[in-house]
Amino acid sequence: MILHGQQTALELFQTIAERLNSKLKTRIKTFFLPLLLGALLALARRRTVTTWLRAAGLSEDYRRIFYHLPGVGRKSQELFDAMLQCILEHLGEAIASASSIQIVLDDSPTKRYGKQVEGAGYHHNPTPGKTDATLCFGHSWVVATLVLTHPLFGEVSFPIAAELYLRKTEIDKLQAKYHRTFKTKTTIAVEMIKRLVPQFKDFGKTIEIIVDGGYAKETVLLPLGKLQGVRTITRLRRDAALFEIPPKPLKRGRGRPKMYGNRMDLKSMVESSDGWQWFECQQHVHRRCRLVRLQFP
Repeated sequence: MILHGQQTALELFQTIAERLNSKLKTRIKTFFLPLLLGALLALARRRTVTTWLRAAGLSEDYRRIFYHLPGVGRKSQELFDAMLQCILEHLGEAIASASSIQIVLDDSPTKRYGKQVEGAGYHHNPTPGKTDATLCFGHSWVVATLVLTHPLFGEVSFPIAAELYLRKTEIDKLQAKYHRTFKTKTTIAVEMIKRLVPQFKDFGKTIEIIVDGGYAKETVLLPLGKLQGVRTITRLRRDAALFEIPPKPLKRGRGRPKMYGNRMDLKSMVESSDGWQWFECQQHVHRRCRLVRLQFP
């Protein structure tokens, strides 16, 4: 017996899968939907195409699928746009009722095994575990997710964009095969946000871009600060070097005008009790209270 919620989820998955399939070429459409189902069935196993093929029962036709599979990657931007439009259609009411639109942006490594994996390299390991390994071998993705608050389950994330980050050394190895230029994670993040912001313009709400301290750089904050209706929320170290905006001179003198004002004393600002408030948030499945600084004096 299938419940109403389960039936709705299946219909939504079918709608998304059919829209993604419509963006692909005919020779890829014949195996894309079974391969997508095989990827879902093999989530707990090694995340390789071979595992997906076995789970989907497509092992006998693996040569043709491996040959045409790169065509899916070439359509990645169109696939993400189609998925985002489907999300906006089904969750439009929830987005419209929210006080702001929250987009969380971060880089996430996926571990791989074997030296012949294209684009794989050593990246910072966010989950070292018992081995305390600071590096892991695999791919690194810059991912943007739309975050909505559910009345029962708290914050729910919907991936809406992703791009593979390749180190300069990895691009040099693949230069003869692919014409790709090196881009830093911050550059990828800014380009991604600039593509996503127009998609939410019709809601008429402030878009909050939430990033960690790794993206608290001028290459991210300055371009995003120029976007209308966009607010960036990040974390700063208390010893970060921040400067006030210099006052405009009454009369232009010789030389270049000052670019920076006085340095801000972040340590004393953090230690001050002004501007801090307690608020309740949900971390995983537990509700906790956090002390957060809402604004600078």
